[in-house]
Amino acid sequence: MTKSDPLAVRLAVPGIVILLLVVTACDSSIRPPESTEPGFIIADITYVSDWPPANQFVDLRFVAMRFVPQDTTDFLQLNRLEFSEGLQYGVTSQTVVLEDVVLGTYPFAVVARQRTSDILSWEAMGIYEEGEGIFRVNSAETSRVAITVDFDNLPDFP
Repeated sequence: MTKSDPLAVRLAVPGIVILLLVVTACDSSIRPPESTEPGFIIADITYVSDWPPANQFVDLRFVAMRFVPQDTTDFLQLNRLEFSEGLQYGVTSQTVVLEDVVLGTYPFAVVARQRTSDILSWEAMGIYEEGEGIFRVNSAETSRVAITVDFDNLPDFP
């Protein structure tokens, strides 16, 4: 039996550990990292029928949610939704662009108005319905949705 050189053993052990880590950490193919560039949402909104009086609108926005809301308190989950700046009043149509949105699935998108200064007075004016109302935002891609608002036939919410 030969005697091992303690210095050689101490130097070899870290090298073997590093080699094992490199070999076990690599998979069979080399791939570039997946893109995580933000996506975009374009909402084409069409208004049919006469607008209610302006004093019935405190705020009006396009809102895309990464969940299906159960009641108006869900509008307070700001970290789980994307929303536009205030929409124009009295127009027949408008297009809204949301930039740098969180990637993922959006099962609910709506044009919503706040009727009073009460933060819980939000209601749906029009709901995105194509594809069962679900759309996806992928990295560096644009998702386009169309919503029709019929003031004479507002949707149930939620």
